[in-house]
Amino acid sequence: MAFNGDINVGQMKLMPSSAGNLSLLAAGNIIADQITMSDADASVIPTVASPITSAINLSGILTSNHSLIPLHRNSTTPISIVAREGSISPWIGTTTVLNLPKAAVIIAKQDIRNLEANLQHLSPGDLSVVKAGRDLTYVNVNQAGGINISGPGNLLVEAGRTLDLGRSNGINSLANTTNPALPETGASVMVLAGTGRNASLQDYINLYINRMAAAPVCCRAMRMVWLLIAAILRWHWPNTCARLLAIRV
Repeated sequence: MAFNGDINVGQMKLMPSSAGNLSLLAAGNIIADQITMSDADASVIPTVASPITSAINLSGILTSNHSLIPLHRNSTTPISIVAREGSISPWIGTTTVLNLPKAAVIIAKQDIRNLEANLQHLSPGDLSVVKAGRDLTYVNVNQAGGINISGPGNLLVEAGRTLDLGRSNGINSLANTTNPALPETGASVMVLAGTGRNASLQDYINLYINRMAAAPVCCRAMRMVWLLIAAILRWHWPNTCARLLAIRV
């Protein structure tokens, strides 16, 4: 926790623990190349009592191996990675890689740049949020980065201004294709952009609907349809926003 500054972790790997959790809370920026909270099977990790007998790729095991019985199946506390007034961005590398084994809240008041988030849900009630107060963008990446959610539940990706996936791998719901211990159902994904200010419905009406008043008769029926749609949006939008955007910076 950094009450008045940044958190620069470079690379960080947490050994698997069913009681483990991760919270990175910075007043400023969070700068990282890779953060891994492992849910690997403990039996494949060497210990003092069970040392290695041949060369192994421990980093690969911590990142890619998953316990046959999910370690965090009883956890109700999400992972928190929050840059309260700043941004989340890479340190030396091209992307910030987050390998997280349970629901997570990833929020930056300003920007999130070149994020590779490999998230995981264990139950249908799980919710993960990736939110940038300004822009969520990918720059100078080629088939790298992106947001992946394994397991069921819901994923909300939100940008206050611009969401630009660029040449990243996009946003993907992977079900149990990367971890067979998860349920077969994939998570639902909702993507919002331009939420930094309320929807300007009146501007929309003035620009696209009212100007149709001078159109031929054949077009005026369409104007009535659009007015009806606008009225429905005006009625339902505040409640919808309140439900979807309950997590605020």
